[in-house]
Amino acid sequence: MKYDLDKNIQILNYFAEKNGGSINYTKILKLIFFSDKLFLRKYWRLITGDIYSAMKMWPVASSTYQLISNPEVFNEHKILENLTTNWYDIVSNKKTDLDYFAEDELKILDTVYETFKEYDYKQISDLTHNYEEWKKHDWVVDAQSSSPMNILDFFIDSLWQNSIFNESQEDLELSKDIYIQAQSIYA
Repeated sequence: MKYDLDKNIQILNYFAEKNGGSINYTKILKLIFFSDKLFLRKYWRLITGDIYSAMKMWPVASSTYQLISNPEVFNEHKILENLTTNWYDIVSNKKTDLDYFAEDELKILDTVYETFKEYDYKQISDLTHNYEEWKKHDWVVDAQSSSPMNILDFFIDSLWQNSIFNESQEDLELSKDIYIQAQSIYA
């Protein structure tokens, strides 16, 4: 799946709207990471279609991070029509267009939001540092750098992962195999 700017604007809008109209940008990027991880493990693809990088504070959906931090790189008018920033918060400017989502995508977004809604940005950031896909890149903290992440690592179980990610090894292997096959078809 290719990165879809309109859909990713709506993902940001969805989480901001669910959070009362605004949400911390670090927290929303973590919610997106968890949503992509969970959706991949269950449905063999990412909701965002984004690529991931390990950065000092988190695994991050790279294009979505740029959408937030540098909207002028994209269609700034389209972004600002839906979202604005207020210091470190993403603010929803209009109702989310749910037509961008399949039912199973909304189910995952809701599950992730409900699971992590009580976490503040620091708590949810610290939590992601327990996940194996980020631990492989923990050197980026000292190097003040970033590193591309391998999406296949999202299938690795982590000792301290939240129970929403608990799948049987058989199901995880099947999801991983289907994901790999789909990537080879669309490569």
